[in-house]
Amino acid sequence: MRTAKKSPVMPTPLPRAPLLVLLAGLAACAEHAPIGPSESSPWQSVLSTTGAGFAYVANAGSNNVSVIDIATNTVSASVSVGDRPIAVAITPDGHFAYVPNQLSNNVSVIDIATNTVATTVSVGSQPLGVAITPEGTLAYVSNGASNNVSVIDIATNTITATISVGSEPLGVAITPDGAFAYVVNTQSDNVSVIDIATNSVITTVNVGDTPLAVAVTPDGTLAYVTNLFSGTVSVIDLATNTVTATVGVGIYPGNVAIRPAGDFAYVTNGQAGSTRVTVIDIATNTITADVSIVTGGAGVAITPDGDLAYVTDRISDKVWVIELATNTVTTTVSVGDSPGGVAIAPAAPEECTLENLSDAVNALGPAGDGTLKEGQANALQRKVDRARKLLDKGKTQAAAEVLADFIQQVEDLEAAGVLSAVQAADLVGCAEAIV
Repeated sequence: MRTAKKSPVMPTPLPRAPLLVLLAGLAACAEHAPIGPSESSPWQSVLSTTGAGFAYVANAGSNNVSVIDIATNTVSASVSVGDRPIAVAITPDGHFAYVPNQLSNNVSVIDIATNTVATTVSVGSQPLGVAITPEGTLAYVSNGASNNVSVIDIATNTITATISVGSEPLGVAITPDGAFAYVVNTQSDNVSVIDIATNSVITTVNVGDTPLAVAVTPDGTLAYVTNLFSGTVSVIDLATNTVTATVGVGIYPGNVAIRPAGDFAYVTNGQAGSTRVTVIDIATNTITADVSIVTGGAGVAITPDGDLAYVTDRISDKVWVIELATNTVTTTVSVGDSPGGVAIAPAAPEECTLENLSDAVNALGPAGDGTLKEGQANALQRKVDRARKLLDKGKTQAAAEVLADFIQQVEDLEAAGVLSAVQAADLVGCAEAIV
Protein backbone atom coordinates (compact mmCIF):
# COMPACT_ATOMS: atom_id res chain seq x y z
CA MET A 1 0.00 0.00 0.00
CA ARG A 2 1.35 3.39 -0.96
CA THR A 3 2.23 5.74 1.88
CA ALA A 4 0.69 9.17 1.64
CA LYS A 5 3.18 11.84 0.71
CA LYS A 6 3.71 15.05 2.59
CA SER A 7 1.55 17.60 0.83
CA PRO A 8 3.46 20.33 -0.97
CA VAL A 9 0.24 22.22 -1.64
CA MET A 10 -1.61 22.79 1.62
CA PRO A 11 -0.77 26.03 3.45
CA THR A 12 0.98 26.24 6.78
CA PRO A 13 1.11 29.11 9.27
CA LEU A 14 4.66 29.86 8.12
CA PRO A 15 4.57 31.94 4.93
CA ARG A 16 7.94 30.60 3.85
CA ALA A 17 7.29 26.90 4.51
CA PRO A 18 9.91 25.34 2.18
CA LEU A 19 7.67 23.10 0.13
CA LEU A 20 4.70 25.40 -0.12
CA VAL A 21 6.62 28.41 -1.35
CA LEU A 22 8.23 26.27 -4.03
CA LEU A 23 4.74 26.09 -5.53
CA ALA A 24 3.96 29.78 -5.52
CA GLY A 25 2.96 30.60 -9.06
CA LEU A 26 3.80 27.32 -10.74
CA ALA A 27 0.57 27.25 -12.67
CA ALA A 28 1.32 30.46 -14.50
CA CYS A 29 4.26 28.88 -16.22
CA ALA A 30 2.85 28.26 -19.67
CA GLU A 31 1.93 31.34 -21.57
CA HIS A 32 1.12 30.97 -25.25
CA ALA A 33 1.00 33.42 -28.08
CA PRO A 34 -2.55 33.74 -29.43
CA ILE A 35 -3.11 31.21 -32.18
CA GLY A 36 -5.00 31.93 -35.35
CA PRO A 37 -6.61 29.42 -37.72
CA SER A 38 -3.15 28.21 -38.77
CA GLU A 39 -1.74 26.51 -35.68
CA SER A 40 1.80 26.63 -36.99
CA SER A 41 1.74 30.42 -37.30
CA PRO A 42 1.08 32.20 -33.98
CA TRP A 43 -0.43 35.64 -34.52
CA GLN A 44 1.93 38.45 -33.61
CA SER A 45 0.11 41.73 -34.03
CA VAL A 46 1.92 44.30 -36.18
CA LEU A 47 0.01 47.16 -34.56
CA SER A 48 2.47 49.60 -33.04
CA THR A 49 2.97 49.36 -29.29
CA THR A 50 4.44 51.49 -26.54
CA GLY A 51 7.18 50.14 -24.30
CA ALA A 52 8.25 46.54 -23.90
CA GLY A 53 5.39 45.20 -21.82
CA PHE A 54 5.04 44.32 -18.16
CA ALA A 55 5.73 41.40 -15.86
CA TYR A 56 2.99 40.67 -13.32
CA VAL A 57 4.33 38.99 -10.18
CA ALA A 58 2.12 37.38 -7.51
CA ASN A 59 3.55 37.95 -4.02
CA ALA A 60 2.13 35.24 -1.76
CA GLY A 61 3.45 36.75 1.47
CA SER A 62 2.30 40.33 0.96
CA ASN A 63 -1.02 39.65 -0.80
CA ASN A 64 -0.33 41.82 -3.79
CA VAL A 65 0.88 41.79 -7.38
CA SER A 66 3.95 43.75 -8.43
CA VAL A 67 3.94 45.19 -11.95
CA ILE A 68 7.41 45.41 -13.50
CA ASP A 69 7.95 47.70 -16.49
CA ILE A 70 10.13 45.52 -18.73
CA ALA A 71 11.61 48.56 -20.50
CA THR A 72 13.15 49.86 -17.27
CA ASN A 73 12.99 46.81 -14.96
CA THR A 74 11.38 48.89 -12.26
CA VAL A 75 8.14 48.29 -10.36
CA SER A 76 5.56 50.66 -11.80
CA ALA A 77 2.55 49.54 -9.73
CA SER A 78 1.45 47.29 -6.88
CA VAL A 79 -2.05 45.82 -6.85
CA SER A 80 -3.62 44.48 -3.65
CA VAL A 81 -5.44 41.18 -4.21
CA GLY A 82 -6.71 38.33 -2.00
CA ASP A 83 -5.08 36.15 0.63
CA ARG A 84 -1.93 34.40 -0.63
CA PRO A 85 -1.91 35.02 -4.40
CA ILE A 86 -0.19 32.12 -6.08
CA ALA A 87 -0.22 32.39 -9.87
CA VAL A 88 -0.91 34.82 -12.72
CA ALA A 89 -2.27 34.43 -16.23
CA ILE A 90 -2.81 37.23 -18.76
CA THR A 91 -5.60 37.27 -21.32
CA PRO A 92 -4.27 37.12 -24.91
CA ASP A 93 -5.48 40.64 -25.63
CA GLY A 94 -3.47 41.92 -22.67
CA HIS A 95 -6.48 43.48 -20.98
CA PHE A 96 -6.78 41.41 -17.80
CA ALA A 97 -4.67 39.42 -15.34
CA TYR A 98 -6.23 36.48 -13.47
CA VAL A 99 -4.72 35.80 -10.04
CA PRO A 100 -5.77 32.81 -7.89
CA ASN A 101 -5.75 33.57 -4.15
CA GLN A 102 -5.08 30.31 -2.31
CA LEU A 103 -6.52 31.18 1.09
CA SER A 104 -9.37 33.41 -0.17
CA ASN A 105 -10.71 30.66 -2.44
CA ASN A 106 -11.17 33.14 -5.25
CA VAL A 107 -9.55 34.73 -8.30
CA SER A 108 -8.79 38.44 -8.55
CA VAL A 109 -9.31 39.90 -12.03
CA ILE A 110 -6.97 42.85 -12.59
CA ASP A 111 -7.78 45.46 -15.24
CA ILE A 112 -4.34 46.00 -16.77
CA ALA A 113 -5.21 49.44 -18.15
CA THR A 114 -5.73 50.79 -14.63
CA ASN A 115 -3.98 48.14 -12.50
CA THR A 116 -7.03 47.82 -10.28
CA VAL A 117 -9.08 44.75 -9.36
CA ALA A 118 -12.13 44.80 -11.62
CA THR A 119 -13.89 41.86 -9.99
CA THR A 120 -13.35 38.75 -7.88
CA VAL A 121 -14.57 35.27 -8.84
CA SER A 122 -15.22 32.62 -6.18
CA VAL A 123 -13.85 29.21 -7.16
CA GLY A 124 -13.02 25.96 -5.35
CA SER A 125 -10.95 25.35 -2.26
CA GLN A 126 -7.37 26.63 -2.38
CA PRO A 127 -6.96 27.71 -6.02
CA LEU A 128 -3.35 27.29 -7.10
CA GLY A 129 -3.04 27.41 -10.88
CA VAL A 130 -4.61 29.20 -13.82
CA ALA A 131 -4.38 29.14 -17.61
CA ILE A 132 -6.38 30.98 -20.26
CA THR A 133 -7.49 29.62 -23.61
CA PRO A 134 -5.75 31.10 -26.68
CA GLU A 135 -8.89 32.90 -27.85
CA GLY A 136 -9.23 34.47 -24.41
CA THR A 137 -12.71 33.21 -23.61
CA LEU A 138 -12.10 30.80 -20.70
CA ALA A 139 -9.85 30.57 -17.65
CA TYR A 140 -9.10 27.15 -16.12
CA VAL A 141 -8.32 27.31 -12.39
CA SER A 142 -6.98 24.32 -10.43
CA ASN A 143 -8.31 23.97 -6.88
CA GLY A 144 -5.74 22.11 -4.78
CA ALA A 145 -7.94 21.20 -1.82
CA SER A 146 -11.15 20.34 -3.68
CA ASN A 147 -9.44 18.26 -6.38
CA ASN A 148 -11.15 19.95 -9.27
CA VAL A 149 -10.85 22.65 -11.90
CA SER A 150 -13.15 25.68 -12.12
CA VAL A 151 -13.88 27.03 -15.60
CA ILE A 152 -14.43 30.79 -15.72
CA ASP A 153 -16.24 32.44 -18.62
CA ILE A 154 -14.09 35.53 -19.11
CA ALA A 155 -16.89 37.55 -20.75
CA THR A 156 -19.06 37.28 -17.63
CA ASN A 157 -16.54 36.18 -14.97
CA THR A 158 -18.85 33.40 -13.89
CA ILE A 159 -18.17 29.69 -13.34
CA THR A 160 -19.54 27.64 -16.20
CA ALA A 161 -18.16 24.20 -15.26
CA THR A 162 -16.36 22.32 -12.50
CA ILE A 163 -14.25 19.31 -13.51
CA SER A 164 -13.04 16.63 -11.12
CA VAL A 165 -9.39 15.73 -11.62
CA GLY A 166 -6.69 14.00 -9.55
CA SER A 167 -5.43 14.68 -6.04
CA GLU A 168 -4.20 18.22 -5.32
CA PRO A 169 -4.12 19.72 -8.83
CA LEU A 170 -1.67 22.55 -9.36
CA GLY A 171 -0.13 23.56 -12.71
CA VAL A 172 -2.35 24.08 -15.76
CA ALA A 173 -1.48 24.56 -19.43
CA ILE A 174 -3.66 24.74 -22.52
CA THR A 175 -2.70 23.55 -25.97
CA PRO A 176 -2.17 26.27 -28.61
CA ASP A 177 -5.24 25.15 -30.54
CA GLY A 178 -7.38 25.55 -27.41
CA ALA A 179 -8.54 21.94 -27.56
CA PHE A 180 -7.10 20.49 -24.35
CA ALA A 181 -6.08 21.54 -20.86
CA TYR A 182 -3.30 19.66 -19.08
CA VAL A 183 -3.56 19.66 -15.27
CA VAL A 184 -0.83 18.24 -13.02
CA ASN A 185 -1.98 16.40 -9.89
CA THR A 186 0.71 16.63 -7.22
CA GLN A 187 -0.49 13.77 -5.02
CA SER A 188 -1.65 11.46 -7.83
CA ASP A 189 1.66 11.72 -9.69
CA ASN A 190 -0.16 12.19 -12.95
CA VAL A 191 -1.58 14.69 -15.41
CA SER A 192 -5.29 14.96 -16.22
CA VAL A 193 -6.09 15.76 -19.85
CA ILE A 194 -9.29 17.77 -20.21
CA ASP A 195 -11.20 18.00 -23.49
CA ILE A 196 -12.18 21.68 -23.52
CA ALA A 197 -15.11 21.09 -25.88
CA THR A 198 -16.79 18.81 -23.34
CA ASN A 199 -15.00 19.81 -20.12
CA SER A 200 -14.36 16.18 -19.34
CA VAL A 201 -11.18 14.27 -18.50
CA ILE A 202 -10.35 12.01 -21.43
CA THR A 203 -7.19 10.41 -20.05
CA THR A 204 -4.49 10.66 -17.40
CA VAL A 205 -0.74 10.41 -17.93
CA ASN A 206 1.54 9.04 -15.20
CA VAL A 207 4.65 11.14 -14.60
CA GLY A 208 7.25 11.49 -11.80
CA ASP A 209 7.01 12.03 -8.06
CA THR A 210 4.96 15.10 -7.10
CA PRO A 211 4.52 16.90 -10.43
CA LEU A 212 4.08 20.62 -10.09
CA ALA A 213 4.07 22.55 -13.34
CA VAL A 214 3.42 21.98 -17.03
CA ALA A 215 4.22 23.90 -20.20
CA VAL A 216 3.21 23.07 -23.78
CA THR A 217 5.43 23.74 -26.79
CA PRO A 218 4.14 26.41 -29.20
CA ASP A 219 3.57 23.79 -31.92
CA GLY A 220 1.34 21.80 -29.57
CA THR A 221 3.29 18.56 -29.84
CA LEU A 222 4.91 18.22 -26.40
CA ALA A 223 4.26 19.01 -22.75
CA TYR A 224 7.04 19.43 -20.19
CA VAL A 225 6.16 18.51 -16.58
CA THR A 226 8.38 19.20 -13.56
CA ASN A 227 8.54 16.48 -10.87
CA LEU A 228 9.49 17.93 -7.48
CA PHE A 229 10.80 14.88 -5.62
CA SER A 230 12.09 13.01 -8.67
CA GLY A 231 14.33 15.88 -9.71
CA THR A 232 13.19 15.34 -13.28
CA VAL A 233 11.11 16.70 -16.12
CA SER A 234 8.71 14.35 -17.92
CA VAL A 235 8.20 14.98 -21.63
CA ILE A 236 4.72 14.03 -22.87
CA ASP A 237 3.96 13.39 -26.55
CA LEU A 238 0.57 15.08 -26.93
CA ALA A 239 -0.38 13.01 -29.96
CA THR A 240 -0.34 9.83 -27.87
CA ASN A 241 -0.41 11.24 -24.31
CA THR A 242 2.57 9.11 -23.35
CA VAL A 243 5.85 10.03 -21.69
CA THR A 244 8.58 9.78 -24.31
CA ALA A 245 11.53 11.17 -22.32
CA THR A 246 12.62 11.98 -18.78
CA VAL A 247 15.23 14.66 -18.22
CA GLY A 248 17.18 14.88 -14.96
CA VAL A 249 17.49 18.47 -13.78
CA GLY A 250 18.23 20.05 -10.39
CA ILE A 251 16.93 19.41 -6.89
CA TYR A 252 13.27 20.31 -6.40
CA PRO A 253 12.42 21.43 -9.95
CA GLY A 254 9.39 23.66 -9.72
CA ASN A 255 8.44 25.74 -12.68
CA VAL A 256 8.92 25.47 -16.43
CA ALA A 257 8.49 27.85 -19.34
CA ILE A 258 9.18 27.42 -23.05
CA ARG A 259 10.54 30.04 -25.42
CA PRO A 260 8.06 31.21 -28.08
CA ALA A 261 10.38 29.76 -30.74
CA GLY A 262 9.88 26.33 -29.16
CA ASP A 263 13.60 25.62 -28.98
CA PHE A 264 14.35 25.63 -25.23
CA ALA A 265 12.58 24.90 -21.95
CA TYR A 266 13.64 26.75 -18.79
CA VAL A 267 13.23 24.95 -15.45
CA THR A 268 13.62 26.54 -12.01
CA ASN A 269 15.19 24.46 -9.23
CA GLY A 270 14.45 25.47 -5.68
CA GLN A 271 16.77 23.65 -3.25
CA ALA A 272 19.56 25.55 -1.49
CA GLY A 273 22.81 24.64 -3.21
CA SER A 274 20.90 23.81 -6.42
CA THR A 275 19.21 27.12 -7.05
CA ARG A 276 19.51 27.52 -10.76
CA VAL A 277 17.56 27.64 -13.96
CA THR A 278 18.21 24.61 -16.12
CA VAL A 279 17.98 25.03 -19.89
CA ILE A 280 16.71 22.02 -21.88
CA ASP A 281 17.22 21.75 -25.63
CA ILE A 282 13.80 20.59 -26.82
CA ALA A 283 15.18 19.00 -30.01
CA THR A 284 17.39 16.61 -28.05
CA ASN A 285 15.99 16.77 -24.49
CA THR A 286 19.47 17.42 -23.17
CA ILE A 287 20.66 20.11 -20.78
CA THR A 288 22.59 22.87 -22.52
CA ALA A 289 23.09 25.36 -19.68
CA ASP A 290 22.51 26.12 -16.01
CA VAL A 291 21.98 29.70 -14.85
CA SER A 292 22.75 30.37 -11.19
CA ILE A 293 20.18 32.49 -9.34
CA VAL A 294 21.87 32.23 -5.92
CA THR A 295 18.80 31.66 -3.71
CA GLY A 296 15.42 30.12 -4.47
CA GLY A 297 13.78 30.08 -7.89
CA ALA A 298 10.00 29.73 -8.05
CA GLY A 299 8.15 31.10 -11.08
CA VAL A 300 9.42 31.78 -14.59
CA ALA A 301 7.99 33.59 -17.60
CA ILE A 302 9.51 34.50 -20.95
CA THR A 303 8.89 37.68 -22.91
CA PRO A 304 7.00 37.30 -26.21
CA ASP A 305 10.14 38.12 -28.21
CA GLY A 306 11.98 35.26 -26.47
CA ASP A 307 14.79 37.54 -25.33
CA LEU A 308 14.32 37.58 -21.56
CA ALA A 309 13.21 35.29 -18.75
CA TYR A 310 11.78 36.66 -15.51
CA VAL A 311 12.42 34.31 -12.58
CA THR A 312 10.88 34.95 -9.17
CA ASP A 313 13.00 34.36 -6.05
CA ARG A 314 10.91 33.57 -2.99
CA ILE A 315 13.86 33.90 -0.59
CA SER A 316 15.30 37.29 -1.54
CA ASP A 317 11.94 38.75 -2.65
CA LYS A 318 13.42 39.61 -6.03
CA VAL A 319 12.92 38.82 -9.68
CA TRP A 320 15.98 37.74 -11.66
CA VAL A 321 16.10 38.90 -15.27
CA ILE A 322 17.96 36.49 -17.55
CA GLU A 323 19.16 37.39 -21.04
CA LEU A 324 18.44 34.22 -22.98
CA ALA A 325 20.90 34.84 -25.80
CA THR A 326 23.74 34.42 -23.32
CA ASN A 327 21.92 32.75 -20.40
CA THR A 328 23.24 35.35 -18.00
CA VAL A 329 21.50 37.36 -15.28
CA THR A 330 21.42 41.03 -16.27
CA THR A 331 19.61 42.55 -13.29
CA THR A 332 17.31 41.90 -10.34
CA VAL A 333 14.10 43.69 -9.36
CA SER A 334 12.86 43.89 -5.77
CA VAL A 335 9.16 43.03 -5.45
CA GLY A 336 6.81 41.94 -2.63
CA ASP A 337 7.06 39.16 -0.06
CA SER A 338 7.51 35.58 -1.34
CA PRO A 339 7.03 36.18 -5.07
CA GLY A 340 5.90 33.16 -7.04
CA GLY A 341 3.74 33.26 -10.14
CA VAL A 342 4.79 35.56 -12.95
CA ALA A 343 3.29 36.30 -16.35
CA ILE A 344 4.08 38.76 -19.12
CA ALA A 345 1.54 41.30 -20.37
CA PRO A 346 2.18 42.69 -23.86
CA ALA A 347 2.90 46.34 -24.38
CA ALA A 348 -0.12 48.58 -24.79
CA PRO A 349 -0.90 49.64 -28.36
CA GLU A 350 -0.09 53.16 -29.43
CA GLU A 351 -2.76 55.36 -30.95
CA CYS A 352 -3.87 53.48 -34.04
CA THR A 353 -3.48 54.90 -37.52
CA LEU A 354 -4.79 53.83 -40.88
CA GLU A 355 -1.22 53.01 -41.85
CA ASN A 356 -0.70 50.40 -39.15
CA LEU A 357 -4.23 49.09 -39.65
CA SER A 358 -3.29 48.52 -43.28
CA ASP A 359 -0.07 46.82 -42.17
CA ALA A 360 -2.06 44.51 -39.89
CA VAL A 361 -4.31 43.46 -42.77
CA ASN A 362 -1.26 42.81 -44.96
CA ALA A 363 0.23 40.65 -42.24
CA LEU A 364 -2.85 38.44 -42.39
CA GLY A 365 -3.07 38.28 -46.17
CA PRO A 366 -1.23 36.17 -48.76
CA ALA A 367 1.88 38.33 -48.38
CA GLY A 368 1.84 37.63 -44.65
CA ASP A 369 0.78 34.48 -42.81
CA GLY A 370 -1.98 33.58 -45.28
CA THR A 371 -4.85 33.66 -42.78
CA LEU A 372 -6.89 35.75 -45.21
CA LYS A 373 -7.47 34.84 -48.82
CA GLU A 374 -6.50 37.43 -51.40
CA GLY A 375 -10.08 38.57 -51.95
CA GLN A 376 -10.75 38.91 -48.23
CA ALA A 377 -7.58 40.91 -47.63
CA ASN A 378 -8.21 43.13 -50.65
CA ALA A 379 -11.76 43.89 -49.52
CA LEU A 380 -10.49 45.04 -46.14
CA GLN A 381 -7.69 47.08 -47.71
CA ARG A 382 -10.13 48.86 -50.02
CA LYS A 383 -12.09 50.01 -46.99
CA VAL A 384 -8.93 51.26 -45.28
CA ASP A 385 -7.89 53.13 -48.43
CA ARG A 386 -11.39 54.62 -48.82
CA ALA A 387 -11.39 55.79 -45.20
CA ARG A 388 -7.96 57.39 -45.69
CA LYS A 389 -9.14 59.38 -48.72
CA LEU A 390 -12.25 60.55 -46.88
CA LEU A 391 -10.25 61.67 -43.87
CA ASP A 392 -7.85 63.54 -46.14
CA LYS A 393 -10.87 65.48 -47.43
CA GLY A 394 -12.10 66.17 -43.91
CA LYS A 395 -15.11 63.87 -44.25
CA THR A 396 -14.86 62.29 -40.82
CA GLN A 397 -18.43 60.95 -40.62
CA ALA A 398 -18.16 59.26 -44.01
CA ALA A 399 -14.83 57.73 -43.00
CA ALA A 400 -16.40 56.45 -39.78
CA GLU A 401 -19.15 54.74 -41.80
CA VAL A 402 -16.55 53.03 -44.01
CA LEU A 403 -14.65 51.84 -40.95
CA ALA A 404 -17.92 50.55 -39.49
CA ASP A 405 -18.22 48.41 -42.64
CA PHE A 406 -14.60 47.30 -42.09
CA ILE A 407 -15.46 46.25 -38.54
CA GLN A 408 -18.52 44.33 -39.74
CA GLN A 409 -16.44 42.42 -42.28
CA VAL A 410 -13.86 41.55 -39.62
CA GLU A 411 -16.59 40.31 -37.29
CA ASP A 412 -18.07 38.23 -40.11
CA LEU A 413 -14.65 36.68 -40.77
CA GLU A 414 -14.32 35.88 -37.07
CA ALA A 415 -17.77 34.30 -37.00
CA ALA A 416 -16.82 32.18 -40.03
CA GLY A 417 -13.70 30.93 -38.24
CA VAL A 418 -11.31 32.69 -40.60
CA LEU A 419 -9.96 35.10 -37.99
CA SER A 420 -9.30 34.22 -34.36
CA ALA A 421 -10.85 36.25 -31.57
CA VAL A 422 -7.50 37.88 -30.86
CA GLN A 423 -6.86 38.80 -34.49
CA ALA A 424 -10.34 40.25 -34.81
CA ALA A 425 -10.00 42.18 -31.57
CA ASP A 426 -6.74 43.74 -32.81
CA LEU A 427 -8.32 44.93 -36.05
CA VAL A 428 -11.62 46.08 -34.55
CA GLY A 429 -9.96 47.88 -31.65
CA CYS A 430 -7.68 49.78 -33.98
CA ALA A 431 -10.48 50.74 -36.39
CA GLU A 432 -12.65 51.95 -33.53
CA ALA A 433 -9.83 54.10 -32.19
CA ILE A 434 -9.19 55.95 -35.46
CA VAL A 435 -12.37 58.01 -35.65
